[in-house]
Amino acid sequence: MDEILRQILNELKELRQGQENLQHGQEAQGKRLERLEKGLETQGKRLERLEKGLETQGKRLERLEKGQETLIGRVSNLENGQEAQGKRLERLEKGQETQGKRLERLGKGQETQAQRIEELHSGLIKLAAHVEGEITEKIRGLYDARGQILDSLRRIEERQDRQDERLDLHWQEIQVLRTKRR
Repeated sequence: MDEILRQILNELKELRQGQENLQHGQEAQGKRLERLEKGLETQGKRLERLEKGLETQGKRLERLEKGQETLIGRVSNLENGQEAQGKRLERLEKGQETQGKRLERLGKGQETQAQRIEELHSGLIKLAAHVEGEITEKIRGLYDARGQILDSLRRIEERQDRQDERLDLHWQEIQVLRTKRR
């Protein structure tokens, strides 16, 4: 009986350890999500800097066109550079969109894990209730058995007391008979 109780307690400890491991995993994912969010924020700032740079280059281009109409070839080169930057900006926007989708997938994964943790928690509660019920039944059985043993022991002691009284009575009779013989 003690072995069964030890096994049940060991299983409860293992379940508790599993729950703690799940909580640590969720915390690690939370930290990872925070790092991803910081990365997205950094890319957003970087995009703003690129946009400011693009705006600055546009202003420089206008000054060059006004001030140096004779340098049309250089302006053409600057326009080509600006076009290339526009393409880079498009690629950056696509990359940011891709990261947004990845972040969505991470959010869904975290929701799925939260549901799984909730299911595990629910299962643990059910198991704990079941184990508690079984333990309670077994403890009641032990107390009932203890009561029966105590009742049986009480009856044995009563019989022993009666036997002792009879033995004492016989012993007294033997003593009386011995005394009369002398």
